[in-house]
Amino acid sequence: MSDVSRILSSATVVAIVSFALAAPGAAYADRWSAPDGSGDVAGWHFDPDPAPCGTFTDIDGSADANDDITGLTVRHTPRAVQVVVRFRDLSPRLEQSVSLHLAVPEIRGWTVDVDRFRARSGKFRVLDFMARELREPDPEDSDECGSVSVVVSEGACRTHPVFDFAADTVRVTVPRHCLRDPEWVGVGAAASAWVDPDDPDDPTYGGFWDEWGTPEEGASTWLPPFGPEVPAAPGATVGGAGSARMTSGQREYAVQPGIPVRHPAL
Repeated sequence: MSDVSRILSSATVVAIVSFALAAPGAAYADRWSAPDGSGDVAGWHFDPDPAPCGTFTDIDGSADANDDITGLTVRHTPRAVQVVVRFRDLSPRLEQSVSLHLAVPEIRGWTVDVDRFRARSGKFRVLDFMARELREPDPEDSDECGSVSVVVSEGACRTHPVFDFAADTVRVTVPRHCLRDPEWVGVGAAASAWVDPDDPDDPTYGGFWDEWGTPEEGASTWLPPFGPEVPAAPGATVGGAGSARMTSGQREYAVQPGIPVRHPAL
């Protein structure tokens, strides 16, 4: 893959859980951290036959260490929400797509996609895309194969993603004013990778995907599990009027049944 248009951005769905029901972790007022299991990456493969919808097949993804989330940390300071996603073995030689989902009180939350991809020049680039959380598509809007496309506008807030390959982490910092200075924030995280065949004439493709936490029974397939509500640090402004302005940037997401992620439409 050499173009950001083929970058995956993840997703699987579950409701926000309360602090008491959250996955085991350590919480210290404005900071929360919890591990995630290793070797639990899911893999999938798509074959366009039979037409028109093709066939999806589950494959073993346990060897994929680059997309294997092993921990999630949230720090809610007076100025920003800092999220650190830890991986089993983050490789500087591979592309990476991370999606963060930030739930806040009363209003629809936000999603931040971080894509590290190899450009046509051969060098790696890192792009971040912050937008209002997507609403779950109405099944009536899907085509005959269950696929649906949605378009979202980008928020004018930079999140300054940092890849630390020595520590196997991806860090994202979201200014609190972009979130309307929330009293608390709940965070979910997922990672994904797109796999193209070696033969350019081969119409099949596949990918890998992992998320922090374990979905609750009966959850839908749109958002990843969320950690607890992490309160803002003492002294933080709460309930500000500001929020991320919308820019002219847009991204079209193609959502396909059988793929546990959403990705930019080609």
